[in-house]
Amino acid sequence: MNFAKIEEALRKGIEQLQKDQLLEKAPSRKGENLPKKRAELLIFLKSWYKQLLQIGAPKPLIKRVKALEFTYTEEEWVILADLKQKLLLHFRTRQKEPLSDEELIEQEKIRHEKKRHNVNEKWLPLD
Repeated sequence: MNFAKIEEALRKGIEQLQKDQLLEKAPSRKGENLPKKRAELLIFLKSWYKQLLQIGAPKPLIKRVKALEFTYTEEEWVILADLKQKLLLHFRTRQKEPLSDEELIEQEKIRHEKKRHNVNEKWLPLD
């Protein structure tokens, strides 16, 4: 049985609950969407706090993010937004470059070496 859809729905539900809890803690200002954006920023940073250590974020700030505190100064909010941008840039630079055709063929040959023939697949290696 495939539980991928159920796990994804559960993850989204937990994220929404975290946002709602953070919004309850946030200082409310009428007609302003800022607390919602800040709650989303905190949840994003909390989910990637280990990578924040790798890019050199200040440890006291990371501990506060992990605890989902909402009491930051305006300068700290700017630092958190910059950390999110650095983190996204870090993810883009760590992506692997696409393999050449020869490398891809070699990988598939190794992967399919012990596979049975007459298996319904899109690609089988040439022997």
